[in-house]
Amino acid sequence: MRVGERLRGAASLPSTKCYTSSKELYCNGTGVVFIIPDGCMDDGGIDSVGDSLEVYCVDHIARFCLSGEACPWRSPVLPYTPLSERQTCSPAGLTSDYMANASCSLWNNHTNYNCCTNGQIYF
Repeated sequence: MRVGERLRGAASLPSTKCYTSSKELYCNGTGVVFIIPDGCMDDGGIDSVGDSLEVYCVDHIARFCLSGEACPWRSPVLPYTPLSERQTCSPAGLTSDYMANASCSLWNNHTNYNCCTNGQIYF
């Protein structure tokens, strides 16, 4: 096997960074359960200035959205779908995995919030 072939094969392996255990994402409540205000973070959203990071609790699993971007858990703006059941973050308005970096008002002591294109949060 040539070096270039080995590198292409390695690049196609699935990433474990796009998975956070449901135990780490466990939450109580319904709807918005936590907000990191704009003054406490920088975000990667492109559609709005001054986003906050919203944490929704749906089926005891935390789900993350930027306030100025589309969000499947924000009723009645978008309908709840089977896809959104599996998602733990909304990648809407993001140009990369980078969602936000918080300096205060942290959710479960996390400072970095990243959202894979498949809708899975990682910290």
